[in-house]
Amino acid sequence: MKETVKSKLERYNYAYSEKEHSLDINLGFSQYLIVDFAREGKVTFKDKLRGWNFITGFFDTNYKTAVLYQTIGLFFAVILMIVLSSYSENVKFPFVFLLTGMSAWIIIWSFYYLIKLENMKKQIIFWIENNCN
Repeated sequence: MKETVKSKLERYNYAYSEKEHSLDINLGFSQYLIVDFAREGKVTFKDKLRGWNFITGFFDTNYKTAVLYQTIGLFFAVILMIVLSSYSENVKFPFVFLLTGMSAWIIIWSFYYLIKLENMKKQIIFWIENNCN
């Protein structure tokens, strides 16, 4: 299985690194898919967002954790906006635009990373199941 995936990655010019039982595939924009072949007959997928990407900043994490933290952060930003708007209307107006812009940024990049990750997983599953050249 591993050799099949390696040959397809080389054929389609994907950047990857090989470890003893896994392949680390670079999907771009600091996103990596780790395909683990350690267990015989089974393939495990893990994702990793390395530092300096568009949704986690400089933290290393995986996609699910990044989306969870961003959701919590936006929740607290909305709470802060509600609290600040009770004190002054002047604070509310620019903060709404800032919050809307940040939310749009997070949603767009979250979908981008999710689509790239899921498409590569499906492609690898297809390559393994249709082990043909």
